[in-house]
Amino acid sequence: PIFQQETKQIDSVDALFRWDHPDRGIVSPGDVIPLAEESGFIIELGECVLQTVCNNLRLWHKAGYFIKAAVNLSVIQFLQTDLLDMIKRILHENELDPKWINIEITESAIIEQEAKVLAKVRAMREMGIQISLDDFGTGYSSFKKLIDLKPDVLKLDRSLIKGIIEDEDSMEITKAVIQLAHKLSISVIAEGVETKEQFELLADFECDWIQGYLLSRPVPVENIEKLLLGQRATENEPQPINE
Repeated sequence: PIFQQETKQIDSVDALFRWDHPDRGIVSPGDVIPLAEESGFIIELGECVLQTVCNNLRLWHKAGYFIKAAVNLSVIQFLQTDLLDMIKRILHENELDPKWINIEITESAIIEQEAKVLAKVRAMREMGIQISLDDFGTGYSSFKKLIDLKPDVLKLDRSLIKGIIEDEDSMEITKAVIQLAHKLSISVIAEGVETKEQFELLADFECDWIQGYLLSRPVPVENIEKLLLGQRATENEPQPINE
């Protein structure tokens, strides 16, 4: 779940892939995704993930919970010739307006195939899909990419957020990036927020959205509606979720 900073209410969800192996249990996506990309299976896997996300959005919207969902695409998926047609088809099948989907891309993916990726990004934006620049602050970060990509959302990586209380440089960089993003009409999500002190400092910096263990760990999809139902029932500050 991704929480609106001012209200501490769930604004959207971020789709995470997990493989529940019958013998090994949960296999890390860090082990699965590279193999999927090398084998080309990432195309089929990506379509399955997007279909699942859109189907869940349709069900949540029917229940009156109008939230958005973010889906990460790899550079291989961006190079897929029928990517836009596939997205349009899945949105149509689920009777979803494109505005409810946020496509996430990392800066490293842009660097690999900049011209082709940016062309797809522009086409998605014309469809009405929002674009997020993910993992900002991991070492690739370039302010020029903010101009080239013109994302709707900037996601500050947990590696940057981790040090904002103890390290003054991290604090000042985070504050400056949020201010710059807002001047460019880009909203900001802080990832990996784990302490009340981090949350309060990000609130002072007027960060738009918060994601991290302080408000919720990742939860199975079937638990999202339970969280939304509980949120609807009370206006009180949500308690940390330790599932």
